[in-house]
Amino acid sequence: MRLVRTGQLILILVLFVGFFPISISTPVYLGNALLDLFPGHKMKSLSQFDKPGSGRDEGLPREVNAMLSLLEEHDADSFRLSPGIAANKKFHNRIIESAFPKLVIEASPFLLQFTSEPSPAKCQNLSSQNGVTLARCK
Repeated sequence: MRLVRTGQLILILVLFVGFFPISISTPVYLGNALLDLFPGHKMKSLSQFDKPGSGRDEGLPREVNAMLSLLEEHDADSFRLSPGIAANKKFHNRIIESAFPKLVIEASPFLLQFTSEPSPAKCQNLSSQNGVTLARCK
């Protein structure tokens, strides 16, 4: 008897959501309303989580955010990493994952390097942010 009631409840729920699809997004709206009651909260609005790049500033080190900004600023579709960045596990994987669909290609003219690293001879520094430099090499 209990199984029948559970099945009936599921059927009613499925029919309700089918006829009233707005009911699915109701928890999101309620969550946003609750978050707005607390002006000092650190959590973003729930409606922003499905937007491209959301959480980038909070979830990545500032150096990786600087690398991404430099690549976007100069419309680089590919890049390569300096030995210093390639050896740094904290930044190496994160920049490769975060920059997708930009590819890491050894023949790319764009070189990401730490500002403290010496630039290769045929490279010209384009701009720097937060200890990271983007150079264009010939």
